[in-house]
Amino acid sequence: PGTVLGELALLDRLPRSATAYAHSQVKAYVLHGNDLDALAETHPRVMGQINAILGRVASLKLRTITDRLAGFIFKEASPMVDDMVVRARKAQSEFENWPEEKVEALLLALATKINDNAGDLARLNVEETQIGNVPDKVTKIGAGSIGVYQYIAGQTGFGFSGSEADGSIEDVLVPMGVVFGLVPVTNPVSTFIYKVLTCLKGRNAIILSTSRRALGTA
Repeated sequence: PGTVLGELALLDRLPRSATAYAHSQVKAYVLHGNDLDALAETHPRVMGQINAILGRVASLKLRTITDRLAGFIFKEASPMVDDMVVRARKAQSEFENWPEEKVEALLLALATKINDNAGDLARLNVEETQIGNVPDKVTKIGAGSIGVYQYIAGQTGFGFSGSEADGSIEDVLVPMGVVFGLVPVTNPVSTFIYKVLTCLKGRNAIILSTSRRALGTA
């Protein structure tokens, strides 16, 4: 009782990042963005109070997640993790000087492979996680693979990328090194591939941690 879901979507008006399923009878009250816009016109003080409540709910959730992450981050690292990081650093050092054409050929091959198998991956994803539906997953996988590739293809991922009109400042892109990425249970395939594509474009190595509920898919 009293739980609020989807408050971030009301605050930033972006698509929701999670879906809830009820396993028992519940009574829920729904707030729509358009209704809140109308309320802001007619009762601005009430709207201010609602925004304050939504912001507080979002803030408390963020604090909880931050505390949990801190608990994981500051635990003593395992030998297996250390070994993964060492191997990732070695791979990244060998990869960072690849020319743009070679990198984009790799990215296209990866994106095409995932996109060509989007149907099978979407079905496996839905069967394993019981979240979403196959047609929507196919669309998201296509957007996360070929869609992301088409967006970043032709852009500079490493080295000189431009300068100010007066030449006073030059932009030089350099790899971060090893990136750690989380893959949620909601969209494991599309998240997995777009993070791989964007990291490799910048000549970074990436270590991905997948939700236990989507290990078979990702």
